[in-house]
Amino acid sequence: MFDYAFKPGEAVIDVVPGKAITGMARPENAEGLRRIMLIERHGRGVSLQAEGADGDGPAGLGLVGKHIGRGWVRGFTITGGAIASTIGHDSHNVCVVGDNAADMMTAVEAVGQGGHVLVRNGEVVARIPLALGGLMSEGTAEDAAAQHDDFMTKRAPWVLSRRSTPSWASSFCPCRSSRRSASAPRACSTLQPSPTPTSHQGRS
Repeated sequence: MFDYAFKPGEAVIDVVPGKAITGMARPENAEGLRRIMLIERHGRGVSLQAEGADGDGPAGLGLVGKHIGRGWVRGFTITGGAIASTIGHDSHNVCVVGDNAADMMTAVEAVGQGGHVLVRNGEVVARIPLALGGLMSEGTAEDAAAQHDDFMTKRAPWVLSRRSTPSWASSFCPCRSSRRSASAPRACSTLQPSPTPTSHQGRS
């Protein structure tokens, strides 16, 4: 499910360093691109899977285009790893960006109740647990600060610019309002799972 092919000329998200607003591009090849997925985490796809939505395919495949969105993004420098986060405006589902399917899957599995996860070469190297709705920590301020500092240090090789980090940029990619132009939503239309009611936005 995490391994899918790029189609020349398809719309991709174009990250603008230091900006929440993204653009759209239609490259002819996958050079410089990273896979990006948005996975609904509030349980609405579970019943579909119970009804056999996946068929004979891998778990989750039957939810693609409904509760799982897949696409491509340009502007991330992630190499040999992936980053996943449950902070993603406005529904705070799981957004994962990476350069290989295995690390993306590892990052999503490691998110748990929520937070930021950094995976490099198959290993979870940093994590900021946010168990309260995927947005807030259950730990002390000192614990959260230490986890944040560790995360920021270990993600340093993947910084987009002085004002734009992978975790910051990925939190705005799922947001429809982050698109710059009227045509840009088409770049991310497949990334949008079905809208999640506010009442479901709690612990996953």
